[in-house]
Amino acid sequence: MKKNNYFITFLCIISNIVTAQSSFEFIYSDTLSTYGVTTFMDNQGYYVTLGSTGNPAEQEFSAMCMKFKNENDILIQKYQKADTISGFGFGFLLSNGNYFVAGAIEDQDVYSTNLYVAEIDQDLSIVWEKIYGVPAMYNEIWVENLYLRPDSVIFLNAELNDPPPGNIKHHYFAKLNTQGDLLDTMINTIYHADFSSEIVGKSDNSGIYVIGVFSFINLIEIDLST
Repeated sequence: MKKNNYFITFLCIISNIVTAQSSFEFIYSDTLSTYGVTTFMDNQGYYVTLGSTGNPAEQEFSAMCMKFKNENDILIQKYQKADTISGFGFGFLLSNGNYFVAGAIEDQDVYSTNLYVAEIDQDLSIVWEKIYGVPAMYNEIWVENLYLRPDSVIFLNAELNDPPPGNIKHHYFAKLNTQGDLLDTMINTIYHADFSSEIVGKSDNSGIYVIGVFSFINLIEIDLST
């Protein structure tokens, strides 16, 4: 993963109707580089932050999950695997109270070439994890966004890259269920995945809109089987 050094900083400010205010701040830095990608809230009032932590000089990264309510109620877990780099990027609360998370993992190179999905319980322990490879012509996958349909079907959008000096940046779309089973995939080679994109579900559940900047295209409509 080609990442700069970052530290996770949390600043929470709560304003009451009257003039009284309360706030807290904490900074988490493990080794040389720690970063959070996204945060969501669970059904117990915890904020759940997904990301990665490690040493960029040695190309060592481990997926990380952090949940917190305040400065006195913080739980942090990193998921280390020998000779492996990994990172979580997106997730959501499952109906059973656990968390579905998605990211990337690699066990042989400095790039993450496999899609990585897992279920994590309230104690941040892994319940199950599943790994899916991408075609051999690509050497990197980076998850850009995730969308949960009302019928619990998950659509995931990622960027695929090839070895230098290729820089082709193709779009990768995956369809999964909440057990992490891969139902379908599609690779779009027409538009470059130049920037992060947002996924919005179509009102009839027949597919998704992917909104972002793809070369000179601002909107892609993807029709998928329900």
